[in-house]
Amino acid sequence: MQPEGQGKQKNDFTKQWETFSSEYTNFQIEMNTFYDAICDKITRLENQKNEENGIIGWCQAQINNLGNFIEKLLN
Repeated sequence: MQPEGQGKQKNDFTKQWETFSSEYTNFQIEMNTFYDAICDKITRLENQKNEENGIIGWCQAQINNLGNFIEKLLN
């Protein structure tokens, strides 16, 4: 059994850990937001290209949208 930390060092460490944990969580949220935005932009550009192919292009765009949705959902 290890002795529990006590005093100022323990309090300082706990505060630093809580700050790090909070900032890391915020970083992950921001990275996911950026990733989703990049996926959306790529999908929009691909769909613009697909629109040149009439109904087949429309079908391709819908499949592309679904793929984008699933990729972002699994991220």
